[in-house]
Amino acid sequence: MKMPEIEGCNLNKKLTWVKIGLLVTIALGFVMLPAVSGSDSGNYCQARFFLEDIAQLDLEKYAVTLENSFVRNWDWLGGLSQITERYAVSDTGTGGTSVVTASFHFINGTLTYCSLSKDQGSIQYHEKAPSNVEAAATFLTRYQSYTGDLSINVMKSALNSIDASKNATLTVDNIRLEVTNGKFGATFSWQQTFNGAVYSSLTASFENGGLYAFSDDRSYYSIGSTEVKVAREDAIEIATITLNNFSYVYANQEVNDFSVAKDNISAVLNTRGKTNPLELYPYWTVDFPLDKVYPGSVAFIEVLIWADSGEAFEIRPMGYGGLVDDSNGTSTTIAPSLIETFNGSTPTLSSEPQVTNSLGNGDSNSAFPMGYMVIATVLVLTNFSLFCDNSKTTKELMACPVSRKSLRKSLNPFFPFSFFSSCIW
Repeated sequence: MKMPEIEGCNLNKKLTWVKIGLLVTIALGFVMLPAVSGSDSGNYCQARFFLEDIAQLDLEKYAVTLENSFVRNWDWLGGLSQITERYAVSDTGTGGTSVVTASFHFINGTLTYCSLSKDQGSIQYHEKAPSNVEAAATFLTRYQSYTGDLSINVMKSALNSIDASKNATLTVDNIRLEVTNGKFGATFSWQQTFNGAVYSSLTASFENGGLYAFSDDRSYYSIGSTEVKVAREDAIEIATITLNNFSYVYANQEVNDFSVAKDNISAVLNTRGKTNPLELYPYWTVDFPLDKVYPGSVAFIEVLIWADSGEAFEIRPMGYGGLVDDSNGTSTTIAPSLIETFNGSTPTLSSEPQVTNSLGNGDSNSAFPMGYMVIATVLVLTNFSLFCDNSKTTKELMACPVSRKSLRKSLNPFFPFSFFSSCIW
């Protein structure tokens, strides 16, 4: 049935545009919703389970509140996003004095990192191991139940075979366990290694039998190759040839002809990605200590060589604080082959990485009301501008029973909730 028209307002045509406008504004509102919304998020459930079942916090005494959630897009994650969430864990609402900040990372839907920081009082556990070694053993058992990861059995075997009360290293199959005891407790790192190169790891730190830090990168790193065709001595020889053809520019001056302290040359096997940063391949890092400090505070030069092909893919002058940056903006990274001079710019890592979320800052909790404020604003503008031209006022239009009833009926599929209808009309 054709909808009746009133003077100055073609409702059939106008309502089509109203529907489109409403759909667009609703979509914009949902885009602006935060990546995680409080206790309804899957990440919240993972975080809470980890705190209670793995870290053994007594959550019957604590209230766990999401403080912020934001997304980081790192190049090294190869397109995956890292969601960072921070929770306030407090029992002060029930008369206690304990306040803990719990930070989590989630990559591809998996919890990969947790740190617990005591802001006030002491952490309340419902079960706490008498020593850091026993805490590590309990952690492995509970974490294996949580993940169903059978490879943790090898990690348990390594822990049972080492004197973890002191600094020690032990390799069982392809798992190397490194135990470090220090001022802030003990750290246990189970590393997946091939030919001595580390591909991924599970790490947990304990203080007085309580877990305070955890990381596990095994869910997103994969093995591209474990093959090492280039021996250590051959890697040093290739790196030496590369160094002899290398120079860098500092303060508009070319620096070359380096003198090396040959007795201190080192070569270590590491892993990194090639085209995919998460698919790892072995490479040699060859360091050449120099006999003096060169312009730009260069103390040694580092050459990187693929262990499967022998290609020298990067060379860079280094200071004791890291890469050397020319005051004129000259880059210090050389890639991928023998380059005598270099130019460009070195990316600078700030203390706070680039954060992207719905509001462009770290406070995602305010995104929800902001999204619907936008919707409400656009709806008001739509009602006052799209329906009629200047020949009819809004008051005259809304006084027409036919138009008002027809508009309500047309908009009901988009707003089935009574409070929307009452707000609009």
